[in-house]
Amino acid sequence: MGDSSRKKQRKTWEILSLSCCSALLVWLPLSLLLQASCARFPSSEEERLKKTLSSISVQMEHSEPATSASDLAPCTDFFSCFHYALGHNPSLQARFHEWRAAMARIPQARALPDPKFTYARYIREVETRVGPQQHRVSLSQTFPGFGKLRAATDVRIAEALVAEKRFEEEKYRLMVRVGTVWFAYYYLFRELKLSQEHVYLLQDMEHVARARFRSGGTLTSIVQLEMEVSRLQERIQSLEEQKPVLLAALNAVLNRSSQATVKLPEKAEPMELFQRTPANWEKVKASNAKFATLQKEYEIAQKSIAVAQKRIWPDITVGLEFIQTDKAKGDPEQLKLLQDNGKDPVIASLSFNLPLHVPKYRAYVQEAKAQSDVASEKMHAYKNELQAEWCDLHFQWHDAERRNTLFQHTLMPKAQEVLEITLQAFETGEVNFLDLIEAQRTLLDFELSYERAMTDAQLAQIKLAALMGGDAISECFSDHEQVPIITGDAYAP
Repeated sequence: MGDSSRKKQRKTWEILSLSCCSALLVWLPLSLLLQASCARFPSSEEERLKKTLSSISVQMEHSEPATSASDLAPCTDFFSCFHYALGHNPSLQARFHEWRAAMARIPQARALPDPKFTYARYIREVETRVGPQQHRVSLSQTFPGFGKLRAATDVRIAEALVAEKRFEEEKYRLMVRVGTVWFAYYYLFRELKLSQEHVYLLQDMEHVARARFRSGGTLTSIVQLEMEVSRLQERIQSLEEQKPVLLAALNAVLNRSSQATVKLPEKAEPMELFQRTPANWEKVKASNAKFATLQKEYEIAQKSIAVAQKRIWPDITVGLEFIQTDKAKGDPEQLKLLQDNGKDPVIASLSFNLPLHVPKYRAYVQEAKAQSDVASEKMHAYKNELQAEWCDLHFQWHDAERRNTLFQHTLMPKAQEVLEITLQAFETGEVNFLDLIEAQRTLLDFELSYERAMTDAQLAQIKLAALMGGDAISECFSDHEQVPIITGDAYAP
């Protein structure tokens, strides 16, 4: 009776064990497949990134370096140069391809590991009661632990968002680079032109100096004039030698041949990029491209914590194995009594890794949290730098505008008037030639200071625009045909 009871109990446990294993083998793959399928649907953010990237690809992928000035016919001011650089600059192209690479990593993150197929041929057949085993075929699939696919996909999407922001950041950095080189080249052009005009002015004064010499004066005035002309000509020669250097720098930004020429305007009109005082600090902080990049990097660090926390969840491997078994050989009468003769066994398997090294998984989480702290501190540090830079650029802009107004409406007209009065006094012998030279130098210095103030004001506005980013710029830019490029609307899907 005791033996019979134990047999029944053992039979009951076998049935329960078999039922539990069968239920586990059915439920676990279904639940893991459900988890995997949930991670396979693109999010709205991912769809937006795809549309934006697709719209930019048309402009970015078909740009080649220009080799002649005819390739840049409309480049007569900063806006047209910047517009050209957007489609040709290699640094911006590199950021664009980094963005594409980040997008390509998203489907990699959400994909399941490849299934594993195994084939085995028994070189020495395993002889069993029901026949020799000859071949074995198995197929298995590993499923990452719960939530791992979704967490990894979220990190990849966040990295694609960072790549997008870095592209925007590079675009505004390119804006400043083009502006810096363009206005340096333009200022050189104006300095050269003004110096040449003053050489012509001094040469016109030569007949006055020679007339005074013929009337009994000394050669001092003529020698002083020739010295001043020689000084200006040396300055002009130095400026001429600088032209290829700045032209090569501009062409480098535009990705053109270093010998390609640019036709500069005789006199550039001041650009009024802003209709009113730029946006307040909070709007600047919200729309600054680099600050947005650091924010997204912080989000990646936060999502990486979730990934690290899920690493302790074991990965599950589900497999199915088939063994080909030949029929047993022997007495036919005995073989008739043998059940399952030559029947091929089918085996279902379930395996998972055991995360026994708990300190290692704790270290993963600690590392992720430390990286999050790093990203947070970088974001706060740049916020402080951004506010200081914003204030500094405001000062540079208003200081340049003040100097611009001072030289244009006050000092230059007075210096021109002093030069005319001094020239008349020199003709009558009331002043010496050094006074005339000093008046001429003062006028030239004021004219160059005016040009410098104007270019400083334009460059400060460009830097402010780049600092503010598209959202803030759109509220304060004047109507200009190239403004959508700067505000970020040029690449809108």
